[in-house]
Amino acid sequence: MVYVRLFSLALFAVALGVAAAGIGSFRLSGEYWKYFGIYLLFSILYNHLRFISKKGKTEIEYGINYGLSLGLYAGPTGLFLFELAYRFANVLYRKLDRTADPEEWSDFFYNVGSFVIQNTVAFFLFSWLAHGAGDVHGSLYWIAIAAAALLTGFLSDTLIVVSFVLEREIRTWNEALELYKTRTPMAIAQTALTNGLLFYFIAADEWPMLVGLFLLNYLASYSMLFKAQSIQARVERDNFEKMAYTDHLTGVHNRTYMEKVIQSMEGGNEPIGIVVTDIDRFKCINDTYNHSVGDRVIRHFADTMKASCAENDIVIRTGGEEFTLLLRGRSYDDCLDFCERLRRVVEESVVEAEFGGARVDIRYTASFGIYFRTAGSVTPLASGYVHADNLLLQSKQQGRNRIAGAREAIA
Repeated sequence: MVYVRLFSLALFAVALGVAAAGIGSFRLSGEYWKYFGIYLLFSILYNHLRFISKKGKTEIEYGINYGLSLGLYAGPTGLFLFELAYRFANVLYRKLDRTADPEEWSDFFYNVGSFVIQNTVAFFLFSWLAHGAGDVHGSLYWIAIAAAALLTGFLSDTLIVVSFVLEREIRTWNEALELYKTRTPMAIAQTALTNGLLFYFIAADEWPMLVGLFLLNYLASYSMLFKAQSIQARVERDNFEKMAYTDHLTGVHNRTYMEKVIQSMEGGNEPIGIVVTDIDRFKCINDTYNHSVGDRVIRHFADTMKASCAENDIVIRTGGEEFTLLLRGRSYDDCLDFCERLRRVVEESVVEAEFGGARVDIRYTASFGIYFRTAGSVTPLASGYVHADNLLLQSKQQGRNRIAGAREAIA
């Protein structure tokens, strides 16, 4: 962390030196303060629209670099004054909002230094390519703007990589390359187009157009952020729901989901085969080996059922080594055939597991109880599950590794 702080101070010192060197060509005029105020106002407004990515203990802010166009207009000295005021306003806001982190001032020096340095280099590149920073009508204008935007993006990523290397958040070349890849061509094009138009309006002294572009960009950014947050909230909600209804060992549905699906399917006019099944003599497997091997067998059983079921069938782990299947769109005979095929697949399978430092092959069987509820039935699914569970017990009593089935009597 000490090296990162020193690096941040070094960047700030270089930026201060660059600003001091350019003070001779800088004119502190009313026009400068006008654009200074416009940029500061909208930069502060845009601050909460920035996307923050976290890597380890470090946060990276991604957003459009508006300092590029201001730097092309005001030069290194004017840009330094702006970055100083803008970054100080950010620190003050976070202090008042109590969201500041312990490295807030180190981040302040880093941000001022890095943005002044990268935009100053872009300023000189643009001036050289466009034959003078004020030549907004030249044929090379947009080429120079694009090159400047590309250069600032590269320098920004490079300084972040150096910072991460000092923090030991990046240890390999591949990790550094992955960070460079996060900056997309679309982001660079957006930076070039926005800053190109902003500088064009400054050069033409069209400040109302400049404000209009800022407002348009703000509304577009706010709309995109709102949409992104809505999508993220929906994804998180779906993930939480999936976690609540998923068995973590096997990845199939859990008993909570079974209660939900029983309620949703009640009153439906479709035939349903309710199958309750479990692994025969599972306690012997746990006692002979251990619970880790037992879990491996349970996962194998669940994977076998998932692979055998149709897309609209439902696999539920109802507890321990017991599972419930809801077979849809089949006749009673089809359900019996399905269970028989599944029984044979399980019987013929071999589960590979590690035990005592060696590989062991485990064979197991399963018993099945199936209750078939006809279409339009008035029998509750919960009652059908109880019938299937009793039929499973019957198959166990008859010797295991077999199927016991019954169908609902048709009135």
